[in-house]
Amino acid sequence: MAKKISHRYATAEFRPYVTALGQLALAWNELHENLGSLFLTTMLPNRPQAGDAVFNSSLWVWHSVKSDRTQRDMLREAIERCPWRRDKLVTDGFWLLDRANSLSDQRNDAIHAPLFYAGKYLFGELTEGRGQVVPRFWSFNPRARKLWERANLLAEFRYCRDTAMVLADYTKEIESSQINLQRPWPDRPSLPIRPPKKIPPSQRRQAQPK
Repeated sequence: MAKKISHRYATAEFRPYVTALGQLALAWNELHENLGSLFLTTMLPNRPQAGDAVFNSSLWVWHSVKSDRTQRDMLREAIERCPWRRDKLVTDGFWLLDRANSLSDQRNDAIHAPLFYAGKYLFGELTEGRGQVVPRFWSFNPRARKLWERANLLAEFRYCRDTAMVLADYTKEIESSQINLQRPWPDRPSLPIRPPKKIPPSQRRQAQPK
């Protein structure tokens, strides 16, 4: 007899977290595809002109690399050595890659940390509300332990999603301005503000009004 498949991650409690994580994954994928397109552009020996043949060999190289971080390192080198770069390509391109590298670790925490529906009680203690989805920090997973420090799990996932989308759009703006000299160079975007960490119980007691 076939074993019944559990649908625990399709329950109402998990639904907003599943949605937020799915959106984050799609936003991150868009960011990296746009970075790959910028890599193709900066690897060209000359500024492309209308009617030029399109050579996609750089994209084959980009996608042959299995590490996102290594791909970003490749793009950094391509930006620095692009022979027809505009004045701000290096400084703003490096700023973009530094922000993507920082977001990468936060994104990996969100995507790779195991989550658990704690119900009403966790380790015999009443949880806030009627139960909650929490990272499985008690199994010593380092990414789950970092997520446990965040005050609002959903807000953390949405922050990562929104930041990835802002960086994805900025990547396309840089590429368009790099190709077209008539386009003004884009300003660096304002990034979403990351949600705060939890307040430790000791500090929470100190912050209470007397």
